[in-house]
Amino acid sequence: MTPVPLPNARTLSKTIVAAPIIDSALVLLGLILTPTTIGTQGHGLPGNLPTFIMQDYLGGVFFHLLLGLIVAAILGTLGALAAKLVTRLLSLRAR
Repeated sequence: MTPVPLPNARTLSKTIVAAPIIDSALVLLGLILTPTTIGTQGHGLPGNLPTFIMQDYLGGVFFHLLLGLIVAAILGTLGALAAKLVTRLLSLRAR
C-alpha cells in the first residue's frame, strides 16, 4: 500500500487563503446573475427568503474574515513574545 503524500505548507496555505475568496466570489456571481427583490410582507419577515439568507451569509462571511484577522494578529503577537522570551532565557542560561 502506497502512502498518500501530504500537501506541503506552501500549497496548503494557498488553498486556505483562496478557498473563502473563491467561495465568496461564486456567491456574489450568483447574486448578480439572479435578480431578487427585498421587502417585507407586512409581518416583518423578508419577502424573498433566499435573498435574506444570502445577505445574512455574506454578512457572516465578512464579519468572520475580519474577526479572523484580529484573532491572528493577537495570537501572532503572543507567539512572537513567547518565542522572544524563550530565546532570551536560553541565551542567559548559556552564559
